[in-house]
Amino acid sequence: MKGKALAFLGGVGVGALAMYFLDPTSGSARRSAARNKAVDTTRDTGKAVQGRARAMASRAKALAEKGLSRFDSSAPSDDVLAQRVRTALGRVISHPRMISITAEAGVITLSGTVSEEESIGLSGAVRGVDGVKDLVDQTSVREEAAR
Repeated sequence: MKGKALAFLGGVGVGALAMYFLDPTSGSARRSAARNKAVDTTRDTGKAVQGRARAMASRAKALAEKGLSRFDSSAPSDDVLAQRVRTALGRVISHPRMISITAEAGVITLSGTVSEEESIGLSGAVRGVDGVKDLVDQTSVREEAAR
């Protein structure tokens, strides 16, 4: 009994769909609109897939370069290392230009004044930079003004 009811409802649905698209008055416009939507959806899906593929390829390339750089025994120059440290500091303190950074053979020396809150992440940020062998932290901590 269920099978016959489902077959009947399926037949009614197919018939209604056929009438909708084969209508002599509006059927042509409906078929054209359906075709245009299908083409647009196909194009948009293709663009989305291409964008995701490019992003994944870029990430894979970056990961491969990072992995290969682990085997590179050449150390960066002192100037490059100091700039890398300054960039890392910019992520943890509000005024990285207030800190003096010197690099010598992978040893980073920091001097200047930082807030107590910012001093917490300072050492970890510097030690996390590729090429840093040691850190000499000569920074002083300033107390925040009472509000």
